[in-house]
Amino acid sequence: MTWTWAELFSRALVRSGLLGRGQIAGADLYTEARDETDLMLDEWDGQGVALPAVETTIQFNTVSNQALYYLGEGSQTEAFGVRPESIITATCTITTNPDVNAQMVEMDFREYTIIPVPSTSGVPWNYAVNPTWPQMQLYLYPTPAQVYPVTFNCKVKWRDTLGGDPTLNPFQVAEVNSGYASAIVDNLALRLAQKYRLETSTLENRAYASRYTMAMQVAQQQRDMTQKIPRGIFSNNILVSGVNP
Repeated sequence: MTWTWAELFSRALVRSGLLGRGQIAGADLYTEARDETDLMLDEWDGQGVALPAVETTIQFNTVSNQALYYLGEGSQTEAFGVRPESIITATCTITTNPDVNAQMVEMDFREYTIIPVPSTSGVPWNYAVNPTWPQMQLYLYPTPAQVYPVTFNCKVKWRDTLGGDPTLNPFQVAEVNSGYASAIVDNLALRLAQKYRLETSTLENRAYASRYTMAMQVAQQQRDMTQKIPRGIFSNNILVSGVNP
């Protein structure tokens, strides 16, 4: 079943005790639920539990002899309009016959700043991130000697995923993973109730349990990303052969 953000707001208001079943939320309560949802999702993004299993592919072309690029909307010249929360994988396409996607390796930003000659040009095998706001600073090393298409698979803020922005259009469907809609209702209900000293142990337990569910989904996804053997090279039978039962 699908839910709109407005439906999630209403259910949370009822569960919090601020709204009676069958009642319609007034403008003030509705706005409060919407704004509290926006704050909650931002908090979850920072904690890493709200990021759904959606990888947004960020693609742009490098500029010859330019090492610094900006990701996200802002006053600086941007390479891509979405600022990632974290970068999972990065590749640089080397034009040959056929083209080759070379994996780029992340380096610590502090290490990048002490490279003796950061202007050394060539194929960018490394990238370093300075997580500034509202735009992220992305440095490539070596400095691209020519135009290279680069691709970053990232995690981005909730509002930049298929889940959408609840403050922009509350009547759109909240495209969320299984279990997330209930978690939003439970945690939003607790936050709203706490503002009016109406929280109960039941509300707290439901909120904590749903956050645990989300945290486990994210943790499992991170474990999957640690796979060292590229997919599609060996069959599953070969990979598991010799493993003790």
